[in-house]
Amino acid sequence: MRDLAHASFLSPASETEEQAEFVQWWRDTVSVRHAANSKDNADRRSPLSLAEAEKLTDIKQQQVSKWAKRSGGTWPHRCG
Repeated sequence: MRDLAHASFLSPASETEEQAEFVQWWRDTVSVRHAANSKDNADRRSPLSLAEAEKLTDIKQQQVSKWAKRSGGTWPHRCG
């Protein structure tokens, strides 16, 4: 997966589009576990934990949140 955090070769428009696509992928794919007893439910909802996604993409959740806010979207705050 391309490192979007350091994608200086992209034009501003295409960089923003790619970031928005990445944010959507993150929202659809990554699980955030807030409570110890929510692990089983989170495993059924999502193929990747937050830690796994950060390791796979080398992009931290904080960066994804910044991109989401910059694009005018609201960052989902999930309760476990």
